[in-house]
Amino acid sequence: MKRLKAGPLDLVLDAGSLRHIRLGDREILRRIYVGVRDAQWATIPIELSDVTIEARSDSFAVDFVADHVRGPIHFRWKGGLRGEPDGSLRFKMDGEVVTTFKRNRIGICVLHPIDECAGRPCRVESTGGSATEGSFPKLISPHQPFLDIRAIAHEGVEVRFEGEVFEMEDQRNWGDASYKTYCTPQTLPRPVEVTAGTRITQTVTLRLAPPPARQAARAVSSPTFEIDTTRAFPMPQLGFALPSDRERLRAVAASYLRVDVAPFRGGFEADLARAAEDAKALGIPLEIAVSVGDAPDQELRRLAEALAPLRPRVLHYLLLPLSGPVTPAETLQSARAILTEPAAPFASGSSIHFTEVNRNRAVVEGADIVAFPSNPQVHLEDELTIVENLACLRWIADTARSFAGARPLALSPVRLRTANPAFAAAWLACHYGHAARSGFHRVTYSGHHELPADLAAFSGGEVLASNSSQPLVVDGVVLRKGSRQRILLANLTGQPQVVRLAHDGTTRPLAPYELVRV
Repeated sequence: MKRLKAGPLDLVLDAGSLRHIRLGDREILRRIYVGVRDAQWATIPIELSDVTIEARSDSFAVDFVADHVRGPIHFRWKGGLRGEPDGSLRFKMDGEVVTTFKRNRIGICVLHPIDECAGRPCRVESTGGSATEGSFPKLISPHQPFLDIRAIAHEGVEVRFEGEVFEMEDQRNWGDASYKTYCTPQTLPRPVEVTAGTRITQTVTLRLAPPPARQAARAVSSPTFEIDTTRAFPMPQLGFALPSDRERLRAVAASYLRVDVAPFRGGFEADLARAAEDAKALGIPLEIAVSVGDAPDQELRRLAEALAPLRPRVLHYLLLPLSGPVTPAETLQSARAILTEPAAPFASGSSIHFTEVNRNRAVVEGADIVAFPSNPQVHLEDELTIVENLACLRWIADTARSFAGARPLALSPVRLRTANPAFAAAWLACHYGHAARSGFHRVTYSGHHELPADLAAFSGGEVLASNSSQPLVVDGVVLRKGSRQRILLANLTGQPQVVRLAHDGTTRPLAPYELVRV
């Protein structure tokens, strides 16, 4: 990463993209980058070459060649990124399809930050030249807030698009803490075959209107971590998805164990029996996630027959459709009639994304619990994006409560893909804290990443409100039970950090990805 200046703007160059574009303390754009998505929506990674950077005190010029290569896919583009003393930015992609392949998207994406934009007014110019006054959605919009975008302006910032028809989606639906303006429109057919030799050129230009007076450089200080002891939230019930090690579950005082069963095919009985044995050994109940196929009544009876001799404790039944976005109402009705022993609440929702629940809100009717997965890597997989997306949990919870009412909300499962165990431990501790402060009732983690054993000592306690002045650098969770309190501080970066604890004025050095107990 390299810090750059464009007049009054501060920003970061990162792997062919511009990130965290700030005017003083205000983030005006989260990121500008090029996305190449294959026929299954997989993001094709980027490799840079021939990089030249001219960084001056108030402007910059960056040029490079970018290749996106995976299997039969190869797209190459020349990047020309410019920042001027008046605060204007220009991001140009001049690309060529090297090999013929099928794509869902090739183009520039612009991410707008949530905290600075949610609920704020904006003006959208269409490709035909007409203008519409609107606002960024406060709660998560189930569908695209704006279509047919040539330019969007808000609070003195205009972003203009050339080379394609753009539209905006609310990425919080998928767990990303941003709105995304992208191309090509979703109403057009996809995937589309692009043939070798096809040229694709797009440009995004940012202008400040009017250009502000030059501002002093933003001071970068060490992060400060603050605690608000007057606001507390119940610790969410902590679950893990199989396969998982018994001793690990015992160490963190897991509240329950998730087992996935598919009664439409044979062999599920053995998985259910092993899960029941593990849960009994640990003295905890099961979250039984049932994938239901084309014959729900018959499949649910098979499950009931398999449960009868095992008689496990069941926390809840999570009913998931084999096909379709959310739990059908008929499946929930059948389950209530058939799965009577052991008796337990019923959860409806989706096994895909929160998007599906948000777009099919009637799924909550008749359900005792509303559940959906959490995945910070749907669109991008770098560590900084994963950390940014922690902030999305409260928006998801607020939106879900707007139509689910007082029904408990469950994140199940939470998936994190990383080969860095230290980063995983730090991120998971922060994720649990964000989930608690957002009001989630249950959180089910999937995979073999480690959560801090401190959760066991404070099981049944509270998570206190807290705030980091630089949550992308250092964040944490504060646990309290009775008169005992513990702070877990996480360095979410690969660089050493020093954090100041506001409640006592002390400082604490943190090694890269370190998770410490205070």
